[in-house]
Amino acid sequence: MRVVDQLKERAGNAAQVVVRRHRPDYQIILYMGLLMLLGLIIMYAIGPQRANVLNNAYGTDYYTSMYFFVKQTVSLLLALAAFVALAVTPYEWIKKNAGKILVVGLAACALLFITGNVLHSGVAQCSLGVSLV
Repeated sequence: MRVVDQLKERAGNAAQVVVRRHRPDYQIILYMGLLMLLGLIIMYAIGPQRANVLNNAYGTDYYTSMYFFVKQTVSLLLALAAFVALAVTPYEWIKKNAGKILVVGLAACALLFITGNVLHSGVAQCSLGVSLV
């Protein structure tokens, strides 16, 4: 009977909720930052050559030597802004409004499909009329 009592006592203790303190994963953030920095360095290095090839292929001067680096930097800043916005948003609010967030995401996908396939004959990007460069 002694073993059975010990098992019951352990089962009772396991039912208690123990919440450990959350430690952020700084290594993940460090590795993510290093990958972003590596992407910027690569775009800075190969951007002028790529712009030259595209300008020669299409006979234009549209692509500057910094075109791809600037686009990568703008995309990186938008992604970081979204990351910070979600990091400071309370989880309970996200959980409460998950249905609305899903509807907004699906509407954005539908908008991208309509503007890409219908209006631009299958171009795989969405033009909002704003020029970044």
